Amino acid sequence: MTRKSKYLDNLDSSDSSIPLKERVFLKLNKYPNIKTEDLCKLLNIRYYNYRSTIYSYRSEWKKSKRKDRRRLKALKTKNVSYFGYVLKSVSRELAFKVGWLETRARNRMIVWSDKRRLGRIEWFETGRVNCWVRKPASLGKMKQLLANAFFGTGLVFDINVFNEWVETFRLKSLDLVLDTGEVLPYAKISCLKDDVGVVAVMGDTSHPKGLELHVVLPDFRERQEHLQQLTLQTLDSNSKQIQQFSVLMKQTIDALNGNSTHENALSVSSNPFSI
Repeated sequence: MTRKSKYLDNLDSSDSSIPLKERVFLKLNKYPNIKTEDLCKLLNIRYYNYRSTIYSYRSEWKKSKRKDRRRLKALKTKNVSYFGYVLKSVSRELAFKVGWLETRARNRMIVWSDKRRLGRIEWFETGRVNCWVRKPASLGKMKQLLANAFFGTGLVFDINVFNEWVETFRLKSLDLVLDTGEVLPYAKISCLKDDVGVVAVMGDTSHPKGLELHVVLPDFRERQEHLQQLTLQTLDSNSKQIQQFSVLMKQTIDALNGNSTHENALSVSSNPFSI
């Protein structure tokens, strides 16, 4: 344990209300790789008088950051799913011949079970695609799962089209579990489920020592985003048609102006009294 320096009382008057330790922590959070000498300059204190104190505060700050990293490691994710809509050019009948499986579900969805155990894909008649990614889930694993199911099987041939299509997939749901290390009493908060899509559960039988957050994109948000995409596509197609129509009108007007100038020239040349 380091001894408090006798110069701690000679701090800048503007920062006298904040303890030196808190000021050091604030500066280190903002500049984590700063040298001790430069840190003393930012704090308006003398390096040779405060260096032992600053060294001790810096080591304490590093230990607290290591504990924060350990807490983040205790945070786990599961039941991660993404959703999107299949391309219109993809054949649903061809999917049965390349490894997709038919189910007995009433909605007549077909399923892709990945051989590499990356996850599972559900394809509905409406064109919706649900992509369930096995833990530890990541965006790259989701893209690889779609590549195995659509690009690897030949349902999508063009790699550029596939890459643009994969970027349209959005996160639908995930579960966050934070292990507290102690058995917690059971409680469930679901008042924000319809508006925000978040349900908090602690002390559940599946994770008695954990705090769980079930995050699901609400259905109305999903419908709004889908309607927005359709609107943008319609406006894009209409803008192209408008551009083509404007080019055609310009060509027509130019052609009419050329004919009128040609007729005027002929009339002037045939008139002998014209000047």
